Amino acid sequence: MLPFTRIPLRSTMTDMKKTLDHLPERKQQDIDTIATILRDARYSEHYEITVEELDYLAEEVEKLKVLTEEVCRGRIGENIE
Repeated sequence: MLPFTRIPLRSTMTDMKKTLDHLPERKQQDIDTIATILRDARYSEHYEITVEELDYLAEEVEKLKVLTEEVCRGRIGENIE
């Protein structure tokens, strides 16, 4: 078994949301909407999505991936200094 550190997910997500505070209110709402769509899809056997909706979500997830990487690199940099 590999040793690992437990990450407090709730506080990590709270910190992540604070990092998004610089975004316009509309963009924050868009991110919340995307998260809701993905959460609903995860828990529903009957969830349907069009190719266009899936493409849109894929683009938005890629943007969130880039933002997450920037935040993580910033945090790593803070801890190194």
